[in-house]
Amino acid sequence: MDQDTARHLFYRLGTLLLLDAPDALEFGIDYNSWTIGPRFKGVKMIPPGVHFVYYCVADKFSQSGLRNGFMKYFQEREIAVYRWNPEAEDFEDIELTDAPQAARYRAGKPNKKKREKGSLKYL
Repeated sequence: MDQDTARHLFYRLGTLLLLDAPDALEFGIDYNSWTIGPRFKGVKMIPPGVHFVYYCVADKFSQSGLRNGFMKYFQEREIAVYRWNPEAEDFEDIELTDAPQAARYRAGKPNKKKREKGSLKYL
């Protein structure tokens, strides 16, 4: 895929941000899955429609726990943001309250003062 096509799709398709996810979390969407590292922030270029998002946490012996998941309907250009709650060992939905905030998340700058390094996977 050339850069112009990728840029066009990036701004037309959905983005799923998973903030503060623990290292070695097994994460997947539909038929794709990854064991994530410290720089993982989410998945971009998600086509509109219903998708199954799932994850499970490994214990200190690297044994996988129970898999949790949810169905998510993505609209065109939607940015869905979830933050990891370590006490509940689950993701909590974060509502984007305004257009500038959504634009900052899409640009990879959720906090005006702090620049976080991270990466988004392609679906």
